[in-house]
Amino acid sequence: MAKSFQSIRDEFFRNVQFTEPKGDPGWFGPGSAVWYVHEHLPTVQIAMGAAAMMETLHPDMAWMPYEHTRAIERIDGVPTGQFDEKAFSSRSGHTLSFFFGVALASTPVAERVSKTVRGMHNRIEGVRPDGHAYKASDPDLLTWNYCTQAWALAASHKAFHPDPLSDERLEEFFHDYARMGRELGGANVPTTKEGVDKYLADSLPYLAVTMPTVELLNPTHRGATPRGSVRW
Repeated sequence: MAKSFQSIRDEFFRNVQFTEPKGDPGWFGPGSAVWYVHEHLPTVQIAMGAAAMMETLHPDMAWMPYEHTRAIERIDGVPTGQFDEKAFSSRSGHTLSFFFGVALASTPVAERVSKTVRGMHNRIEGVRPDGHAYKASDPDLLTWNYCTQAWALAASHKAFHPDPLSDERLEEFFHDYARMGRELGGANVPTTKEGVDKYLADSLPYLAVTMPTVELLNPTHRGATPRGSVRW
């Protein structure tokens, strides 16, 4: 295991493991399309990055991490525009352990990490600078978040996996993986590639480029935004 990944693995959610109970195939099982997609770590990492970039285009999703995540450095509670490297590793570990726990681990682990993440979502709410209230537990927002993840995983797999699944098997992936979106509290979660594509296309009128988007995606940004200078 690469040293860089080991530092993230050390930050996995407590009790996330992939060996017990013996014989429990988890939610999907070792012969599933979901397992095959998640078994190739490089394409999963590409997908997570792509999904994170997409999510910043949703004003609620852009603002929530900026306001609540520990991964962003803060001084006296004010974001500096820079990442806290230790907290960022912790956040990455939690994210990867959730996705791998749901996809590859036993049923008790999948249920445990899903319950943990639902509990975290229930505590995150606030008001954007434009006055719009947000809640991480909002079912429609969770469905949109699921669609970005499912789309990114499938697209990354198709583009970069050395032996990608057929289109038919990828439909199996979308059908089965929708369970993750439902377990987290998503509403009317699409179960086909066409459904996911349509959901994302229909969301375009609600998207916008806000300052958290600019700070993440602007290639000239060096994390040097002065404290307190971020405005909508």
